[in-house]
Amino acid sequence: MTKFTEFASLIRLLDDESESVRTAVGRRLLDYEDELPEFISQLDPLPSTETFALLNRLIREAKCETLTDHWDDILTESDPVQRLELALGVIADYVDGLHLRSMRLTKALDELATEFEGTRTALGLVEKLFRSGRFTGNRADYYDPKNSSLLAIIEDGSGNPISLACLLILVGKRLDLEIGGCNYPGHFLSLIPRDDGAILVDCFNAGQVVVPEDLIDAQVAEATNIGDSLFQAASTEVILLRVLRNLERAFHQLKQEQDRAVFEDLIERMLVSVMV
Repeated sequence: MTKFTEFASLIRLLDDESESVRTAVGRRLLDYEDELPEFISQLDPLPSTETFALLNRLIREAKCETLTDHWDDILTESDPVQRLELALGVIADYVDGLHLRSMRLTKALDELATEFEGTRTALGLVEKLFRSGRFTGNRADYYDPKNSSLLAIIEDGSGNPISLACLLILVGKRLDLEIGGCNYPGHFLSLIPRDDGAILVDCFNAGQVVVPEDLIDAQVAEATNIGDSLFQAASTEVILLRVLRNLERAFHQLKQEQDRAVFEDLIERMLVSVMV
């Protein structure tokens, strides 16, 4: 049986009266995402508008469930930077409509890092990535979900503060440069540890070095203890929680309730894992 024949058989099962059968079909159809336009065009007769709508709904629901399954697996990865990359990889796949765990982010980061081979310092990498204008903050559409997709950022060159900081962390890792994140309220920063004191960098604003005294508002410091923790690198879990909350907010603003609920669920799973 050819792959197209299998696909056509699955499409016929969309009319099954059992919701459990249709759900199983949706999960199976994820294997055909890359071929969907080609295979659908070969169907005779073409599916009705209602069948198209059902097909899209089932695939979306199946992808939501699969993302949750992958997320639980990713959280068991012992290396924190690798855990960050795997998590951001499936988020990018989901937001961009790709096969989950496609590893396309890893490939894109590998290719990007090769452009900067020989960069010897973290600030040198900041210069090449951000001060050069290669990657910039997306002010025009700050809450677009694609600002949380590193794949989209690598392609388009703009993103939000935390995703740009993650880009710096993951490219730096490939160049053996130690870079972390600073969980400053409202605007995530990069943190570059040095013997004479850590440096804070604002990737969103062209890699500007941030003076700590300019950040520490007395009221904010008192409410958050940010003055004490400003130079402590944020954990992978803290970074991912902020990414997930950005996406939950973005999908809420777009009124995409199913997507919003997916990221709300992942936030709950993260919180449980941190407590355990």
